[in-house]
Amino acid sequence: MAARLLALLFLIWSATFARADTIDDTLSKFLEDKFPQTSAAIGELAVSGSPIATPVLEALGDNRLLIDPATHALLYRTSTGEIINARTGEKISGVNAAELKKVRVNNSLRSAIDAALGSLTLANPDPAKRVAAAEAVFKSRDQRH
Repeated sequence: MAARLLALLFLIWSATFARADTIDDTLSKFLEDKFPQTSAAIGELAVSGSPIATPVLEALGDNRLLIDPATHALLYRTSTGEIINARTGEKISGVNAAELKKVRVNNSLRSAIDAALGSLTLANPDPAKRVAAAEAVFKSRDQRH
């Protein structure tokens, strides 16, 4: 019985670290600041189930997702101007905002961001928010098909 419990605890511990590594890999794609990698990171965040997905995607869509070239950290600015570590959600102080570089976004990425945020909201317990999310996903679909 104790061996099963230890095995179960090990599996939970391993899954937690594997998920953290996956999120770290996803966030590192934003640091490359290349449209294909950013697009891949958006898709990965949308299906990750991570609590950091929504604030990172919202910051990206609002041109508030930032790269600190000195530390290679991914940060974002809140609507009140605070600088937040995208990975940890912790407030960062003492950062010279003028030295930070915005992650670039084009129209194609904006559509992907809208779709990703919509898909994240589809699981919301509020029916009105689920309907709005479904409409956002529908509107963002590829018009060529």
